[in-house]
Amino acid sequence: MSSIVDLFANIPPGVNPYTLPISHLKNSRYPPVPRSTFKILTVFAVIHLLITWVSCMVVVGPLMYNKSKRQKYLWLMKSAYASKAQVPFRVPNSVFAVTITQLVSSIFCLLYISVDYAALQSPVIAKKVYLFAWLQLMWVFGFFGYWITGWAGLCTILCSPIDRVPRLLRPLVNRPHIVNLFHFIFPAIVTAGTFVWIPFLVLAYRNESEAYYNLHAMVVSAAEKHEAGQSSDLSQLMGSLAYFIQMNKKLNSRLQWNSFYWAGISFFTLFFCVVSGLSLIKLIRRSTAKVEQLKPTLTQVKQSGVETSTQPEPGNIALALRKCHIYVLCHSAVMMTSIVCTILACLVTAVKANSAVLTSEWRSLGAWLYHACGVIVAIALILQSWRMFTGLDIIITESQPGNTTIDEFDGTSSSDEDYGDLDEFTTHDADAKEMPQRSSVQIRQALVGVRVQRAQVLVVREAF
Repeated sequence: MSSIVDLFANIPPGVNPYTLPISHLKNSRYPPVPRSTFKILTVFAVIHLLITWVSCMVVVGPLMYNKSKRQKYLWLMKSAYASKAQVPFRVPNSVFAVTITQLVSSIFCLLYISVDYAALQSPVIAKKVYLFAWLQLMWVFGFFGYWITGWAGLCTILCSPIDRVPRLLRPLVNRPHIVNLFHFIFPAIVTAGTFVWIPFLVLAYRNESEAYYNLHAMVVSAAEKHEAGQSSDLSQLMGSLAYFIQMNKKLNSRLQWNSFYWAGISFFTLFFCVVSGLSLIKLIRRSTAKVEQLKPTLTQVKQSGVETSTQPEPGNIALALRKCHIYVLCHSAVMMTSIVCTILACLVTAVKANSAVLTSEWRSLGAWLYHACGVIVAIALILQSWRMFTGLDIIITESQPGNTTIDEFDGTSSSDEDYGDLDEFTTHDADAKEMPQRSSVQIRQALVGVRVQRAQVLVVREAF
């Protein structure tokens, strides 16, 4: 209010006192945007167009395979029973699901860029579109991609042999109903919250826009009356100005709290993905070390004349695990970097909410900062699509309740009790370490240890 008073005080004599406020009001509501902003938006539009094309290829590609391969790749959810549990883990097809969410998110990004590009050039278009609503839809589908990635990683860990599961996560092996509920409830809460925020933001933006155009019309009318030598009702004009300031503060407040809302969701998602990713990396490293230890044992068993044609070569297993380790490291790093960028973008918008609406520099920054996170996710999407065409996609066999084979560990009992410890095998001679009064089953015991390790490899190599 004081700036308006100062503005009137600095008007030279003989000049229409309403001309300068009209210009000031227009520049405050629709500040000029640098041309570089439009170039950046164009670049992001091209990138998201390419992402959309890649996503379509990943979705359509498996349709060209035969029926068995289509069934292998085109599925959304499977049931995986850990040990003798009667409730299965609901395991998502992370490649297919993340690709779908990224496809929808990129489509919303393209729509947002198109609308934002037009709104930055035309106040008339800016009045009719609600950019904040488009932004909510863009962010919620991006969240789904992050969440499904962490979800698939956690299920991979919990479906692995019990001695490979980190100790902090082992209690979850026998509580699949809690894990499933957590995986479904939190996205449902985020989705519901998003669709609650959309009308709140749209209503605040519409009220602020109507207050602005009402004030603008009154100032223009007062300027015309001044030119005609007529007086204007200043009290009504100041009341309209006060209402506009009030609506603008309400819009900024809702934008600020909405940014904090998404920052909190992104931070929790980052924590979930960090726990899932680091646990999976640790699991792969331990499995690789176990396979390296089993190399001499497998070789000696092969030399002893025992049939091992069904057993994979340890060198191939170790190589597959190392490739999986590199992939998980790269994928996790890219996804976490993108989530961190999302958190920073939300915090910047929250702290500078008023500037993001009224300042050209911050408005230009806010116009393209949201898309930077989606561009980083594009790298992770390429890694996701690469998995599908190299046989590293999620393939956890849909099992039946209560079936515990020799490739599985019972989560309610110790691995030593049922199969013995892999560390008890020695490489000093061609036979397994002698077990008291059970020499006739020494080779069988060694093979059981190998099969446990083989099941581990299948889960880790193909299930993330």
